[in-house]
Amino acid sequence: MEMSVERIAEETMEHWMIYFPRVWKKADRVEAKKLAMLLAKMTKREMINLQKIVPGMSDYEAWTETMQTYCITPYPPEIPKAEKEQENVKMTKEKKG
Repeated sequence: MEMSVERIAEETMEHWMIYFPRVWKKADRVEAKKLAMLLAKMTKREMINLQKIVPGMSDYEAWTETMQTYCITPYPPEIPKAEKEQENVKMTKEKKG
C-alpha cells in the first residue's frame, strides 16, 4: 500500500475526528488541513529514513512504525479555532428577520 503525504494527512484528520471530537468540532478546517499536511510530511520523512535503514520495508510497515511520532498521538492537536463571527452574524439576522 502506497502511503502518500495526502493519505497520511487524511488518516491524521480522521484520527482527530474520532478521538478528539470536541477539538475537531471547534477547529478551523483550513488550519487543520495545513497542520495535518505538515505532520504528514514530517512522518513521510521519518518513513523514508526508516526504509533506508531497513531495506525491503514496505510503506505500510514504515507507516505503522512511525505514525505515533507525529500523526496518531494520544494528546489532542493544537488546531486554531474557527471564527465565530460568521455564526453570530447569521444568528442576529435570523432574530431580526
